[in-house]
Amino acid sequence: MGHTVRATAPLATIEEHSNQAMTAAMKEGGKVAESAEAWLGPALAVVPPAELELRAARAGERTARTELQAEEDKAIRTQRGVRDEMWNALGRPRVNIHMREVFPNGVKEYTEGTRESRVTSMLRLKERIEATRGPWKKEDLEAWGARIVERHTAFAAAYEAYRPVAARLNLAESAYRGAILGTRTAMQAVRRDLMNMGLSEPQIRKIIPDAGAPGKAAAPEEKPTPPTTPPSPAPSNDTEPPVVPPVLKAE
Repeated sequence: MGHTVRATAPLATIEEHSNQAMTAAMKEGGKVAESAEAWLGPALAVVPPAELELRAARAGERTARTELQAEEDKAIRTQRGVRDEMWNALGRPRVNIHMREVFPNGVKEYTEGTRESRVTSMLRLKERIEATRGPWKKEDLEAWGARIVERHTAFAAAYEAYRPVAARLNLAESAYRGAILGTRTAMQAVRRDLMNMGLSEPQIRKIIPDAGAPGKAAAPEEKPTPPTTPPSPAPSNDTEPPVVPPVLKAE
């Protein structure tokens, strides 16, 4: 007995089998063609628009991802630059309690982690710069804080613009896969009709492509391309050395 292509087969293979079945059934004519038109016709009609939406979604996601990555890189460079300028203003001491006040865990506290957390942490850095009790000049602190805010605004805008685009891609991939699997279900329905018509297995195989017995190794499943999220940049290697807290003498 023949077997319809499996659901775990590559989507391109499932679509190819469906189109072959439709072409063969229409060529056969009669009740065979009627069955294919009833089942495969509507299923195959859903595939082209789903594929067009998937292509558009992927193109939009690539564009938004590129813009997000660019703003993210600028934000990280700005934070590292501000940290270096603050450190340089103090003479780059090995240990400094005021640097630790602004950068408790080094600059990586603001440049690592999830993208959402890094968007938020930039504002925390700005607040710490403005609230520090260190020996920096007030105008310098204000300038550093303003640079952080400027880059935060651009980074946050790019991140918010990327989120719905990534969601659209997820939905488009799901819809496309559903459309392709729908053609497989239609082929199974046509196969049942052909069996009820009394067609022999060799005759059915001329209409519905045979995928082999279930015991045979199946082709790997074609998984949709996930919305690519730009990787987090590598941590800085020039983090300020840890501060050794002073030992307080008892009164």
